[in-house]
Amino acid sequence: MSAAYQILRQHRSHRRALDTMKTSSSRTAARNAIEAHKATNNRTAADAMAEQKASFDIAIQRLTELSAITFATESRARSDVNWGDVGTVAAYNELLTRITDMAFNEGECAD
Repeated sequence: MSAAYQILRQHRSHRRALDTMKTSSSRTAARNAIEAHKATNNRTAADAMAEQKASFDIAIQRLTELSAITFATESRARSDVNWGDVGTVAAYNELLTRITDMAFNEGECAD
């Protein structure tokens, strides 16, 4: 489900909760509608978080495998390593540093 579709769906759900509040004479019914909306929204967020975490874990696993296979200089003859390899690893390190700086409030992201 696309992010835009989820936002639209949440907006419609929020609208229904507001409409219920406007037309209902009972405050209890209005509160129930809001709580139902919050529960739906939280389930949606939890599902989205689980999907993002699974994607994150797969990326970490793939990077670990790449590191073990590709960058293991002991398994490659030293003469096979060239400056292009160094540049590639440096570019990956730069991107990973940005990620870890954000995640751990370090470097440019430090408080």
